[in-house]
Amino acid sequence: MMTASEMQFTIAEAAYRKGDKATALTAYTNAISLNFDMLTTTFEFKIPAGRSITPAAKAAYLANTAIVPTTSAGLTMTHIMLQKYIALYGWGTHQTWTDMRKFHYTAIESATGHQVYAGFTPPPTSPINYLLSTNNGKWVFRCRPRFNS
Repeated sequence: MMTASEMQFTIAEAAYRKGDKATALTAYTNAISLNFDMLTTTFEFKIPAGRSITPAAKAAYLANTAIVPTTSAGLTMTHIMLQKYIALYGWGTHQTWTDMRKFHYTAIESATGHQVYAGFTPPPTSPINYLLSTNNGKWVFRCRPRFNS
């Protein structure tokens, strides 16, 4: 099952890859907005007093040019994938892992020369590195299915 936000991020990624950055920026902005809407309607419970997401907080987030560029020329795949990562946090881990594998975890975006998942590096003592050492030094790209379930 996909949320409206996830679908808009998918549209943004597809439009960006196609070279239609105007459509990508519109879908990207819609995706962030829809994620805020989901958080403030569907999941607005057990929030400590004064910690709720207000319309002003949403507007300020969307107005931040480091997050939502003012023009489509400023949009990068890093913007799209990191905001999608945030939107899927907590429930969309399989899709997030799929996206990270799609970009080979540390791939460089050719248009910007920067890593798509900016700043992502596995810690030296992480289970990921254990898996690297038991996987001939390669990243894990699939899981063996359980045949007894």
